Amino acid sequence: MEKFTFTFQGKTLNQIKEFANAAAKTDSGVTICYGKNHFDGSSFMSLIALKDCDLLVAFYSERDTDFRNFMVDNYLKNLPVFHKDYGKNYMKNI
Repeated sequence: MEKFTFTFQGKTLNQIKEFANAAAKTDSGVTICYGKNHFDGSSFMSLIALKDCDLLVAFYSERDTDFRNFMVDNYLKNLPVFHKDYGKNYMKNI
């Protein structure tokens, strides 16, 4: 099981819909955690409720490399602090 910390703040509804579509393509699914609450990552309606949340964690299978690449491309590279400081070792540092 891998995890990825991210935020939906500043994302449009179309970007959140792309996230839900990428999560739906995974074999084992994606679980989004916000505090003690758990959400289905492929459910667009669930993700709308998380639009303004600042700290989300996505849990997904290690086999879902396409989803990991989606997350890195869309949620890591747009964060200059994390991208500059952590780069490719981001997953090892959380």
